[in-house]
Amino acid sequence: MRKLTLLIIVVATAAVALAQEPRKTAVAQSDAHKTAASIIGLEQQFWEAMKNKDGKFFDANVSDDSSMIGYIGVLGKAAATDLFFKMPCEVRSYTLTDFKVTFFTSETAFVTYKAATDGSCAGKAIPTVWASAVYVKRHERWLKASHQETRAVTAAVVLPQEMPMPMPKTSGPQSDEQKAFEIMKTMAGSWEGNIVGMSTHITIRVTSSGNAILHEATGPGRPDNPITMFYVDGDRLLLTHYCDAGNRPRMVGKISPDGKAVEFEFLDVSGSTERGMMNHMVFTMIDTNHHSEAATWMLPGNKPMVGQFILTRTK
Repeated sequence: MRKLTLLIIVVATAAVALAQEPRKTAVAQSDAHKTAASIIGLEQQFWEAMKNKDGKFFDANVSDDSSMIGYIGVLGKAAATDLFFKMPCEVRSYTLTDFKVTFFTSETAFVTYKAATDGSCAGKAIPTVWASAVYVKRHERWLKASHQETRAVTAAVVLPQEMPMPMPKTSGPQSDEQKAFEIMKTMAGSWEGNIVGMSTHITIRVTSSGNAILHEATGPGRPDNPITMFYVDGDRLLLTHYCDAGNRPRMVGKISPDGKAVEFEFLDVSGSTERGMMNHMVFTMIDTNHHSEAATWMLPGNKPMVGQFILTRTK
């Protein structure tokens, strides 16, 4: 009888535990939805602060160790906030849609959404973008740790994703340097990226009867347009960057084994490096409509600052 009573107690306990499992799952899901809604609300408040140029909100809700990536590199909290509110931008209204929140851990969330803005920066309309942000939970508060934007492609410029990157036609064997140069020619056109609220326009043009490639970067608030030239010199693919820091670093390029990236390593530099210099660049072809550019800037004291962003073809 005692054994039977013990068995009944065990079975009853297990039944209660099993009955509680769906409730625990439902509660966890409900908590996750509430947290996601809270983070989305916080992101919407960031846009309102941007519209009203409310720097105090940014200071209070961005983590101290945040990293914001723009066309000038990786910026910390103070530098990014200061630059952001100094830009000649006006936001009249905005619409945020297609929110999705993914929790990597209980204290780390990744947010993506689409943002359409009625406004301008340096006299140019602010484009519609796909935006992403990373939030971290610190001392029971969710803080923004990173933000990035990529211009949304319109139907007029979208090409099938399965379309392979066009490869140049050749009449004979090519050196690896010439292959890399020809692949870079396929990037000729106009490109846009929008990161940390800063729009960047890249123009790549094949010039000098096909013997050189010109790369020009423009953006709101820039006093000038940095120029980079690519050309084949004997058995080397060379890059010369005419930097607004007053120097001209040269780099040697090599094609990746899969033929999708060209990496440039530092060769030498002319001019003063007192304000730092560019010493490494990587161009990666993602598909016909997208490529990424990564650059390493050496600060005084040989401290590297790395910036990378994805560009979308507009022409």
